Amino acid sequence: MLSWGSAGGLAANLVPGNLILPKTIISSDQSVFPVDSDWHERLCRLLRGYEDFHTGPLAESPIVLTSPTEKRAFSEQYDAMAVDMESASVARMASGARVPFIVVRAVADTLEMTLPASGLAAIDGHGRLQPLKLLYGLVRNPAELFLLIRLTRHFRNARSTLATVARLSGDNLFGLLGPASVAPHPRYRPST
Repeated sequence: MLSWGSAGGLAANLVPGNLILPKTIISSDQSVFPVDSDWHERLCRLLRGYEDFHTGPLAESPIVLTSPTEKRAFSEQYDAMAVDMESASVARMASGARVPFIVVRAVADTLEMTLPASGLAAIDGHGRLQPLKLLYGLVRNPAELFLLIRLTRHFRNARSTLATVARLSGDNLFGLLGPASVAPHPRYRPST
């Protein structure tokens, strides 16, 4: 399984577009899930020299961390380099199914960035932007327009990094996994 996308940076040295290839995922209940070490090492070897990356822990947050204060407090609690809301669920599912997993995330918002409330309020439950809600939020708080423009640039940086990873890993990122790491799902084991 693969968790792919953007993350929030929790370390002061992270900038938009930095690649996070965490060795461990920390869930909100403090459970720790190591990624598949062989797959991780193969991907790191492939990217070394082409893309800078960080391998520190990534932690799960059940809510969007919108301010530097929230991000610092979260970082101190979980001792993580980055945060997202999805990777721990993938890790939990992969662990339960006994299949390998890996996480590939690019930083979109940094430790010191405040996320605009109007932008967050305009996203529906499926992650889609609701333009009229966004416009309404910006009319009520026009100063957030600059935050949204900045966040848009940061997401472009993150997307560019992920595109580079996809290009360098070729047609099949899962091909880096290798047959030795693939354990059959218990339901599909041949009977003896």
